[in-house]
Amino acid sequence: PADADQREAAQPAFNRAVFQLMGYLAKADGRVSEQHIAAARAIMDYLHLNSADRRAAIACFTEGKQPGFMIDAAIAAFQRDCSHRHYSALLQQMLELLLNVAYAGGDPSSMAYARLVAIAERLGLARLQFEALHTLFRAQRWAQQSSRQTGSDHSHEQRAHHRPTTAVNSLAEAYTVLGLKRDA
Repeated sequence: PADADQREAAQPAFNRAVFQLMGYLAKADGRVSEQHIAAARAIMDYLHLNSADRRAAIACFTEGKQPGFMIDAAIAAFQRDCSHRHYSALLQQMLELLLNVAYAGGDPSSMAYARLVAIAERLGLARLQFEALHTLFRAQRWAQQSSRQTGSDHSHEQRAHHRPTTAVNSLAEAYTVLGLKRDA
């Protein structure tokens, strides 16, 4: 229906912005790592990008990592080109994908985290909403790592449909992520 058409029309703007912001985030510490590149490729797979869209995504990622990248202009273009009706769903998906890049090499540096918070704020997300999304992401990441360690992981075909994530490092950190005491 028309609703699906509107969302599909917003997809190029979403892809452009998310890969620009991924490049910007990956370059936070001055150097883009192999893990950041691998995370971006996994996201291209997750989004089912064809070869032309992959080339465009790579160009956007490259643009975002340039020293003169105009983050405010990129975010303004995304906000202008995306339907208000779908904005909050696209925003949540964008932040989840950006969190995957931020955590690609382990816990993000303070500079990468600061950029992530600034991106969320510029996108219009309240800090409390961002922290809730971040906490949920870290809990899902921990749960996926736990299932891999216990051998209860899903088949490769099933995993292909899950969001690309990595894992929290310890049970103690999982309690912290969930805001619980260890004896809860």
